[in-house]
Amino acid sequence: INLSLGSNISDLALSSELTYAKSKGVYVIAAAGNNGKIDNADYPARLSNVDDATTSVAGSTFGIGSIDKFDKLSSFTAKGDGLIAFAPGEQIYSFYPNGKMAYATGTSFAAPMVSGAFALAASELPNKTDRSKIGRVFQDALEDTRIYERFYKDAPSNTQWLYGKGVLDVQRMILNLPAWTFPPSVSQGNLVSDPGFETADASKWALKDADFVQINARTGVYAVKFSATASQFVEGKVVGLKPNTVYTLLGWFKSNIPNASICLAAYDFTLTPVVANSSYQCEKSQTYRLLAVRFATDANRTGVSFYISYDGRFQPANTVFPETYVDDFMVLETPNK
Repeated sequence: INLSLGSNISDLALSSELTYAKSKGVYVIAAAGNNGKIDNADYPARLSNVDDATTSVAGSTFGIGSIDKFDKLSSFTAKGDGLIAFAPGEQIYSFYPNGKMAYATGTSFAAPMVSGAFALAASELPNKTDRSKIGRVFQDALEDTRIYERFYKDAPSNTQWLYGKGVLDVQRMILNLPAWTFPPSVSQGNLVSDPGFETADASKWALKDADFVQINARTGVYAVKFSATASQFVEGKVVGLKPNTVYTLLGWFKSNIPNASICLAAYDFTLTPVVANSSYQCEKSQTYRLLAVRFATDANRTGVSFYISYDGRFQPANTVFPETYVDDFMVLETPNK
């Protein structure tokens, strides 16, 4: 349900309806308001009750603020209690009375961006159990965005709650849905041999403190499980790529320790695999999460090595190392826009 409306006064009837919607597993997306003030989000956005990973109740209310096309906070957007995320809300081309189209601005136009993303996610999931996880996936997909980095991580501890968790990322949200897979037309373009380890053929992969297992697979039967050590990784290679072409590398992982950083990297296998010569991304997740990086070939280098590993560089001494599962690598040619 999208609610592009708001008031600075709480309404008991509306609050009751939100509670009822939550009990039925219905998501409510509400505009945060356009007063530009701190700690002054409108109702019903102020009543946001986001998903708790430990509860079976799926429905939630999400208060949504506005950003501009440069990912900067809109000057008018409300902030504070109830604000969960941001979406584009400035100069949105939309319908206007009398059959016209016009550009409009406000959190009332940011909220439908999120509502549309939830609807798209629901259309990709066939059963009610999976749909109950959409809210959690949405929240996980907000982490480490530019707004999150700029206004949350570096903000004083007593002001972090003012800026929500980040910006809507539709692609990340959809790709991280439970057991989501690419359409056959896309999957057929995958250049990785045995991408889901279904042959359990060790000759195709370099494993360090890792093994093929038949548990906790994201898709199919097999996954790779890392041993609880500091040096765990799985590495693959693709040769014969087109020269001077951009590709996207993807891989999924999950770890049993919340703060364990797991990294995906692509590098030219003729070079020493150091950060300066690689493209990489690191994330943390206890449910299967997508990692994705882009890399480019040139006239002479038409192969790539890639791996997922545990990043233990910043772990304290005597730490408990994570139990990590990896599945479903893909290397896809990236279309020119």
